[in-house]
Amino acid sequence: MHSMVFLGRERMPVFPLSQRSNRLLLLFLVMVGLALRAYHYGRDRAVWHDEAGLLLTASSRSYSDLFLGRLDYHQAAPPLYVCTLKTTGLLLGDGSLALRLPSFLASCAALVLFAFMAWRTLSPGSAAWATLWFAVSEQLLWHASEAKVYSIDVLAAVAVLAIPSCRGLGTTRNQLVAYSLLAPILMLSSYPASFLFAGLLLAYLPEVFKRSDSTTRLAYTVLATVTAAIVLWLVKVPIRAQHDAEIHSCWVAMMPNWHKPSTLPFWFIASPFEVCRYSCKPLGQILACFLVPGSIVLWRGGEQTRIRFMATSIFLALAAACCHLYPFGGARIMAYAAPSILLVAAAGVPVVLRWVWSRSRLASAAPVALLLVPAAASLSLTVFTWTDVGIPDAVAYVEDQRRSEDLIVGNDVTHQYYFRRLGSGFHLLDESPVPSPTSNRLWVVMTASLSQAEREQMAAQFVPPGWRLCCEREFMFTTVVLFSR
Repeated sequence: MHSMVFLGRERMPVFPLSQRSNRLLLLFLVMVGLALRAYHYGRDRAVWHDEAGLLLTASSRSYSDLFLGRLDYHQAAPPLYVCTLKTTGLLLGDGSLALRLPSFLASCAALVLFAFMAWRTLSPGSAAWATLWFAVSEQLLWHASEAKVYSIDVLAAVAVLAIPSCRGLGTTRNQLVAYSLLAPILMLSSYPASFLFAGLLLAYLPEVFKRSDSTTRLAYTVLATVTAAIVLWLVKVPIRAQHDAEIHSCWVAMMPNWHKPSTLPFWFIASPFEVCRYSCKPLGQILACFLVPGSIVLWRGGEQTRIRFMATSIFLALAAACCHLYPFGGARIMAYAAPSILLVAAAGVPVVLRWVWSRSRLASAAPVALLLVPAAASLSLTVFTWTDVGIPDAVAYVEDQRRSEDLIVGNDVTHQYYFRRLGSGFHLLDESPVPSPTSNRLWVVMTASLSQAEREQMAAQFVPPGWRLCCEREFMFTTVVLFSR
């Protein structure tokens, strides 16, 4: 049986496949997404700055420190996630593949669960578009292959969205009970989950007040109490311990500048489009054009509570950004919004395509081509993948050439992660004084997005007077210099 949509005398096949073929297509898209995640995870790309700081912290701090938010290197991460990293390191070792495993598994689980939820919520054609974008999203692939919390954020968002689609959870009361059970796990594993559960409370409020049964209201009260208690503890303990000026400075560009009112209109217009772009690079802004018709389709399809939830959970981040408490825009910390954006945009695709088709069959090819750009860009990443900093190669070179008594100094915390086996044989160039070399050789490793000459000048600043340059080696964004006396 084929699904056809009639527009006057024109007949447009929205998704002319049988139900079995639709399911096979969805399964194929999921397999493509899993294969892409496995490929990028298996590449074991270079650890980057913030990732290295979090890995070093998780391996060196105690469980109590991690759970209370006492992290080093200006890092911020939810307590349950960093405790999971530490446990993974103890069981599987502190290598990058082992410590990236939780993110990889979370991303794979999110993809499978998202496809299931899209199939239960959308038409077959819309479900295919949503699953395609989720499977090939460049940022979701990136987060699947790094030891950071963003894949957990996405999984939390998908899990919350999927609850109404699960069998046995059709009633409001059962859904609220399920959310109450999930809240401690998700909110302690993902900071944006606080927006998700606050959004749930606001989204379910009209429906709960329409009902007269006490059990539904009791379930809502329990969820509200659990959410409020966890948010209060997070704000007072781990978030307070982790918030500092350096972290805030990294995100200030993602917040409105109230001191320059002339910049506010552009910020409020551009930031939501940037959230869409981040969800599905490189042309994710186009998805914003499908959000309104998609919202209408879902609303008329009986998904009023889900629409309220998706809109509210994202709007709360915008409200927090206005108070300079949370960034809002094309940033990894907004990755949790991707499932909602992709789901709603996909619901609007058939509506927009039918509208374009009714006016020009030739013109209808343009939006289809644009919507397929993320898939083409993602597939190209398997050949022309992300540029890696050459730190692992630089470290391998130094370890091959160094003598046991040589001192190594470096300017990036990533160096400390890769040289972690050397103990005092490596010194991170931070605020602490550089120790005096005990041998006649000193290695200096400099990583920066500067020219080679500028990195050489940086290296020379840390060399004692009278030492001479012995040899030098260049890697991607990294310079290795050996000095001797």
